[in-house]
Amino acid sequence: MDPLTRALAQARATPRSPQAWVGVIRAAGQADRPKEAAAAAEMLVRLAPSEGTFQVWAAALLDDGRPSAAAAALSKAIQLFPVGVETSRTHAETVRATGDLTGALKAWDAHLERHPTDASGHFQRGRLARDLHDGAGALEHIRRAVELAPDDVSLLCGLAVVEETANNLDEAREALDHAEAHEPLPPTGRMIRARLLRREKRHTEALTMLDQLVSDLRDWVSNVDSSSPDDRKTRASLLAQIHAERGHCLQALDRIDEAFEAFEEKGFRFLDHPVYPSAIHQWNDRITAAAAANATLLDAAREPFAGEGPAPVFVVGFPRSGTTLVEHSLGAHPALYATDESGVADALSMTLRGLWPDASPYPEGLLERLDSPDLRSRLRQSWYAVSRQLVLGDPGERRVIDKMPFNLYHLGMLGLMFPESPVIMVLRDPRDSALSCLMQRFTANGAMGTLQRMDTIVEAQERFFGHWLEVRDHLVQPWREVRYETLIDDLGAEIGDMLQWLELPWDPAVATFWESAQDRVINTASYAQVTQPVYTHARARWKRYVGPMAPWMPRLEKLAQRLGYP
Repeated sequence: MDPLTRALAQARATPRSPQAWVGVIRAAGQADRPKEAAAAAEMLVRLAPSEGTFQVWAAALLDDGRPSAAAAALSKAIQLFPVGVETSRTHAETVRATGDLTGALKAWDAHLERHPTDASGHFQRGRLARDLHDGAGALEHIRRAVELAPDDVSLLCGLAVVEETANNLDEAREALDHAEAHEPLPPTGRMIRARLLRREKRHTEALTMLDQLVSDLRDWVSNVDSSSPDDRKTRASLLAQIHAERGHCLQALDRIDEAFEAFEEKGFRFLDHPVYPSAIHQWNDRITAAAAANATLLDAAREPFAGEGPAPVFVVGFPRSGTTLVEHSLGAHPALYATDESGVADALSMTLRGLWPDASPYPEGLLERLDSPDLRSRLRQSWYAVSRQLVLGDPGERRVIDKMPFNLYHLGMLGLMFPESPVIMVLRDPRDSALSCLMQRFTANGAMGTLQRMDTIVEAQERFFGHWLEVRDHLVQPWREVRYETLIDDLGAEIGDMLQWLELPWDPAVATFWESAQDRVINTASYAQVTQPVYTHARARWKRYVGPMAPWMPRLEKLAQRLGYP
């Protein structure tokens, strides 16, 4: 008899014994049977409710992939007991794991009311505010965390990261100086120090620091195969950022071949992130299925439909093509509201079972219900519900701009919900956008995993633009293309044309959008650019890289011609 079977038999023989159910939980954990562990933990809570048993139950539910149930269990514990800081903090972290970011914000605020001197809580609350594009809130709480623990080097380095992302370079430097006064900077702090040097155009100094950092981390890298997933995640992310910084320094020093090698090394290091192998596979499967379903969904969207509520504006385009520029230019208009890649449509596609418990995964779940009379209304109202969870603040009467580059693959679903919503496709010379993707340090997820190496970037571009050229003339939504190159030549004229198309009057704020962006934390790779006046030096940058890009150039040139580039 295996240990789990034996423990279950003992618990059934003595069902009122808390210790017997503790034995089941342990045996189920050892056997990697999370569902049985969660059921046993629920019995334990019924027999002996306490802060500790609720923690055990929540942990088991998380192991079983049920963060919403875990959050509910911890919420119940908070109602019943004067819980300690760990339970309170875990509750807020668990609410965030459900994807309800505004709910997590409330949970963190409640936690800090109970534990106002929890430096770690203020830091996590600040990071969440940053993810919700509340720059002032992010800095307020992270600075408060440092006030509470002024000698905590990890918090000081974290503050430097956020200050740099908010383009507060002097404050970032001060945080690092304070940290270094206590002990040598950890690798993350040294990397941020080098980034600040690069942004000050002290490229040689930055490169020397980065090269030394790579050398110092060599032993760390050699042990990566034996490390835990969390260690691998930290190493992969940090090393990718270091090599990206090296590439930018080498480019500024006109060492182009070496810069390209550094950017490629960045990609290899990022791909060591443990999330990538399965995430990339799942991402490719999802977009393949979504693209195949678009034609059928768009045909269904041609049926007359007048949904309630304001229709958003959708901005799509291959990453690093100028979608952020378009979003924040339009978002400076008083009638429009920028959401900074909140991912509402993608999140909605992942939650169909919230609408129909027996729904198949997206897009099959929609295809199976196209004859449902209330399908489109329910989808539309669900979009608003998800938007309220993911977008900080109240747009009020302003029209939301839902910008997400890969929403291209959701245009069928979006057409069902919002057939009247305008779609803006931002184009850029694919040779430039491919190179720019290679140069960036993206968030670790399946979509961005395809943008780490030149071969997979080109494959993603061919698939993306091939689908756009196939689907654009079948959209039910009004659509238009705008080119990055034309935008940077005359931003005011191009945005003016878009406003006229959106039936909105001209407003001078759109031509100086970077002034309002100063107060935001931008959560895309464009955070340093979107707070500056528009620049043109990235146009045709690929020409400097013709040599190292030669293996992919025939395919890129063919794609450029298809999109109307010389």
